[in-house]
Amino acid sequence: DYDRLISKTEMTIHSRLVALQNKLVNLQ
Repeated sequence: DYDRLISKTEMTIHSRLVALQNKLVNLQ
C-alpha cells in the first residue's frame, strides 16, 4: 500500500527529528 509506505517513512523521519532535538536540548 503506497499510503502506508509514505506514513511509515514520515514516522521514521519524525522520530529521527525528535531524537536530534533531544540531543540538542541535552547539549544546552
